[in-house]
Amino acid sequence: DGGPSKIASTPFFRFGLHLDLDAARRIAVAVGADLGGLPGELHARFLLGLRARLTDNLQLGFYPWNPIATTLTTADGQRQSDRSHINLLELSWLL
Repeated sequence: DGGPSKIASTPFFRFGLHLDLDAARRIAVAVGADLGGLPGELHARFLLGLRARLTDNLQLGFYPWNPIATTLTTADGQRQSDRSHINLLELSWLL
């Protein structure tokens, strides 16, 4: 048992770039980062992938390399770090 669960709103800063690969702006390399935290906590996720616009409103993104790092400071002052990565498939509708 890991103890009681904690639920908290964590402020995040999101930064992203789309580097167009064609003149019609249908295919792009997507690069970005999410950074956030609270006192004693730090969360970071980095994104790298491809995004393709299938229609004027529908786009599909594939992100095969997304490292995630989390650092927590426990009540006794110990720092705990966790690193992992996820693969993402994104389906978006643009307004």
